[in-house]
Amino acid sequence: MIDPNIIHYLIPIAHAAEEAATATDTSIAGTFGVDWMKFLANLLNFAIVLFVLWKWVFTPVTKKLEERTAKIEQAMKDANNTEKEKQEFAVWKQAEMSKARQEAGAVITEAQVEANKVKEEILAKSKEEQQKLV
Repeated sequence: MIDPNIIHYLIPIAHAAEEAATATDTSIAGTFGVDWMKFLANLLNFAIVLFVLWKWVFTPVTKKLEERTAKIEQAMKDANNTEKEKQEFAVWKQAEMSKARQEAGAVITEAQVEANKVKEEILAKSKEEQQKLV
């Protein structure tokens, strides 16, 4: 379907092409064998093809490429955020592991002290019993 506004532009071009075709051409273009009617028809065809490509090919393709670019940029941002969170978690994990090791060391030390006290008490009781037996 042709736009009615385009027809207003095509009619004068067609008249000019008709006049150019009927006149004897002694210009430079005529000496080279350029047919103005064919030239204008080719120019019109090119304009129509360019319009169709622009309207239904270039615009949707450009839109899809922009959407894809935005999606890729968002994915890159998400990847960077994930990497930062991973590093923060590694630091937190290391701190928690150090804290757990310190607490475990304190518990072990306290258990050893308690064990030594119990050992001393048992040795003292056994010496006391040994003294009683002697």
